[in-house]
Amino acid sequence: MKCPYTRKNLGQIMTLITLVEIGVKGIADVPLEISKGIFQHHERFDGSGYPTGAVSGQISEFARAIGLADQFCNLLTGWPDGAPLPAHLAIPNISKNCDRLFGRDLMKHLLQVVGVYPVGTMAKLSNDELAVVTSVNVDDFLRPEVAIVFDRERVFVPKPNRRLDLAGELERADNLAIRATSDLKDFGIDHVDWITQPPG
Repeated sequence: MKCPYTRKNLGQIMTLITLVEIGVKGIADVPLEISKGIFQHHERFDGSGYPTGAVSGQISEFARAIGLADQFCNLLTGWPDGAPLPAHLAIPNISKNCDRLFGRDLMKHLLQVVGVYPVGTMAKLSNDELAVVTSVNVDDFLRPEVAIVFDRERVFVPKPNRRLDLAGELERADNLAIRATSDLKDFGIDHVDWITQPPG
């Protein structure tokens, strides 16, 4: 087992291993694949995970999927002691280590669910308008559906916003596309409130 942990945090790791074992024992009535997934979801392809230091083929696909989703959520929330990352920055962070920790095949599935530009990402379009990603396009990760929130002059556009499917924009002469990303918070907008607030 390649153990990246030091004496300083060994106690914390031992506590986590114990909690994993207790958690698995507490769900004896669930199918084996699910309990195995829960038990192994902190294992990593390169053997650097816990509780057993399992490597690649020893880790169930379900556990790898849970582990990848857990890592993505940790980056979004900043757990346990980092700064939260917006989703559009969490994706490249995970991608750079995905082969080593989870296996490349899972990255493709994560992108199908959250996209290169996850829902809630603020995007600067090629026409200089600012939009929020509202839906992932599984056929073209680079061209999601968006809602315009600021026009070219940076005037706020209240709901209901003009909606665009950037994949459909390929047919138009101006060929709108995302040129840069930002965080809604940079514009004084809470992304959770904006996404969950009904239009109008």
